[in-house]
Amino acid sequence: MTSYIGYNNILETGTVTVTSEATGYEKENAFDWNSFDYWKASASGTVYLTVDAGAATVVDYWALAFHDLADNSGTIKAQYSAGGSSPFSWSDLDTVQTPSDGKVIFRPVTQQNVRYYRFEISSTGAASAIGALSIGQALTLPYGMQSPFITPTYARNKKILNSITEGGQFVGRSVQNMGQKFTIAQKGCTETWIEANWESLIDHIEIKPFFFLWDQENHPTEAAYAWANKFKYPTYNQPHYDFSISCEGLLS
Repeated sequence: MTSYIGYNNILETGTVTVTSEATGYEKENAFDWNSFDYWKASASGTVYLTVDAGAATVVDYWALAFHDLADNSGTIKAQYSAGGSSPFSWSDLDTVQTPSDGKVIFRPVTQQNVRYYRFEISSTGAASAIGALSIGQALTLPYGMQSPFITPTYARNKKILNSITEGGQFVGRSVQNMGQKFTIAQKGCTETWIEANWESLIDHIEIKPFFFLWDQENHPTEAAYAWANKFKYPTYNQPHYDFSISCEGLLS
């Protein structure tokens, strides 16, 4: 079982350009980590979102949430280029993805180390909206998810309000979806792993959401867009460290 956290996002630090942008749907909405705003093109067809990282930068994953590609017969493909003379020569970072629903997508890819990356997004019926897009280096949890745990898929978090008459009769209920609620926990982490990864991880997730894929080999489509609400910071348990991150999130 390989578990990934996707928080490193070169769209935040590089220079992003798009070939089309509808009024009120600016490109920055695709990588501001908010779930309520979107980037989309001014019309259907094929549009490109390109990032110039400024220098060769390692990428080994990309992820997407809050999209309506399935509603518009849409596709998305990640590509890369070392640059050079114009026009650039582009190679596929991943295969074309054709979502059948609005679920979160998390795609580990063969590592590349180049300056330019882009997404080719095509749609027919209408321009597709992109709410959260990320590309960068994924953080691999050293031991995957450790049993027992609740997977994001089954971590339903709903608030139920029952309606009862004065006589005590049940007349209905309202169900409020509070997203998913789960915990990412690791025991026995080496000091080397903590020193190399914890500070940059916590600097991000203390203030921003992230992508999470709990089992790449067996459940590659069960990704979540999550945010932390409670931490157990690394506790030294000689000679290792334990930590946990309590999360809430969404699957689509």
